[in-house]
Amino acid sequence: MWRVGLLHPARMMLPEVRVGTTPKQLTTVYNIDRMAARRAVADGPSTEGYPPLSAAPPGTTQFEAAITGLDPDTKYYYGIYDAGKLLTPDDGTCCFATLP
Repeated sequence: MWRVGLLHPARMMLPEVRVGTTPKQLTTVYNIDRMAARRAVADGPSTEGYPPLSAAPPGTTQFEAAITGLDPDTKYYYGIYDAGKLLTPDDGTCCFATLP
């Protein structure tokens, strides 16, 4: 999950989450078709089946991606992208580990 503020009105974010077991090989891609976009009620509808944001400034969108198919007891790295441009640090600090 991550939030973005108001972007240029003529441009929508094209989000992707890329995940992998090494920081330089993020091979599994979750694009907008595989995530939810939640917005404040005043900003328009959220993805069908998801509630709107209850406490967020106008123009905020919260993206949520369910990462599936992970192996147990494994460290994973991820990157958040917008239209192919990396938004998160490219230094291996964006990571998480699954339980055994």
